[in-house]
Amino acid sequence: MEVKYIMARIVTVISGKGGAGKTTVSVNVACCLKKYGYKVLISDCSFGVRNDLIPLGLTNSGLYDVSDVIKGEVSFKDAVICGNGIRPDFLLSSVLSCPAEFEQRYREMIMDVSGSYDYIFIDTPSSTGREFELCTQMADIVLAVAEEDFISVSNTAFCVNRIDKSCKEVYCIINKVIFSDSEDSVSAEEISDEIGCPVIGIIREDQYIKKSLTDGDPIVGYATYGGRELENIAKRICKQYVSPDDQRIGERIFDKNRFMKK
Repeated sequence: MEVKYIMARIVTVISGKGGAGKTTVSVNVACCLKKYGYKVLISDCSFGVRNDLIPLGLTNSGLYDVSDVIKGEVSFKDAVICGNGIRPDFLLSSVLSCPAEFEQRYREMIMDVSGSYDYIFIDTPSSTGREFELCTQMADIVLAVAEEDFISVSNTAFCVNRIDKSCKEVYCIINKVIFSDSEDSVSAEEISDEIGCPVIGIIREDQYIKKSLTDGDPIVGYATYGGRELENIAKRICKQYVSPDDQRIGERIFDKNRFMKK
């Protein structure tokens, strides 16, 4: 059953470590929801870099960015890059540092456009600075992306512990997983306990994900392990049924599933 909201549900994607797959999750889950017929916006809040441009195939797009909107130099309508196909609308981050008036004006901007979308994804920097604090405060759903190594898990746990979890859903996504039967390896249940929130999806190591990012061609458009697992995350977010046939073994039995230590 398709669930619609009067105001957009804000999905903030965080990670405690760079390279964990935050942008992969933001782009592909947003593309899935767009494919299902939802109106979706991605707002890149990684000031100083532009993480989402290449994965969305938008390297030559965008005259304006979020800082231009915040400073009142252009309207949101002028700055947003309208999506086509399964690609959602997209608002560029600024290559400059976070402006001083960011908190108040960014919140106002998101609230102003919220009625035009079903989901707004905010891709945050891998840190706990000003952008992190605001974007997690605004969120209805927080997706914490971690790899299974100790540093990634502990840093992500630190980030999750800084979030006020009242009135919001907080989930972890375990990315770049290599399955192992070794008793020395770590389980998804142990990672979930360490981070402090339930697992909403496990994404195995998939060579096609890296290729899709560099090609600007979202992996969810293809029948790969990673694409299927990302699509299952999108289904869970919008409360769609995920049939047992669509769940790979890694998603079926979290507490029995063990990952290879890196």
